[in-house]
Amino acid sequence: MDLKFTETTKGKLGAFLDGQIYRLMSESNSSRTWRCTKKNSKARFTTSLATSGFLHGMTNHTHDVQVNTATSQNHQMRQSWLTLDGKSLHLDFEKAAHTAAKAVISGITLKGCLFHLKQSWWRCNQREGLGEEFKSPDSEISQFLKTTFGLPFLDHLDVCESFTFDILLQAPLDEKVDPYLNYLMKTYMSSTSTFPPTLRASTEWPFLPQSPVNL
Repeated sequence: MDLKFTETTKGKLGAFLDGQIYRLMSESNSSRTWRCTKKNSKARFTTSLATSGFLHGMTNHTHDVQVNTATSQNHQMRQSWLTLDGKSLHLDFEKAAHTAAKAVISGITLKGCLFHLKQSWWRCNQREGLGEEFKSPDSEISQFLKTTFGLPFLDHLDVCESFTFDILLQAPLDEKVDPYLNYLMKTYMSSTSTFPPTLRASTEWPFLPQSPVNL
């Protein structure tokens, strides 16, 4: 048995027993009782006040078992996650998130969030200086920009064709509109885009009803 004692600069007493740290829990006229500092541990022992020698105690450190149990449970959870076999998953439009989901869940079908999709398009409008124009109720450009926000409600097979013939051919002749349309084409409109139409184009959104408010 290896028993040593220490005292902090603030006068607090501590003990080391077989590599474990204890703090002083109580003191009587003849003895001191020490308790393990680890959370949930019930290990404790008593020493003589006169000789500082070990008298008796329970030194089974249950916290070691609890930590090992928790570690094992976390490992099992990770293993369960790695073997998930889900059918579909709704995600934000973040390429890294999509890549990670496909790597972890075999055969998963990814669907994008309509709210975040519209948010991305709106931010692009702002970057290109179209924010105030978008808000103008009598502006031709505003009406055109709002029309593009209806594309996600089409069947994914119709998106690229509608964008090409219904959107591009009606686009206003304004240099600020072109970067926005280029952004849509590169990022969302075709099967080779970063986020192809299959991720979010649908005639039925289970979590968001179709209404002018959402457009």
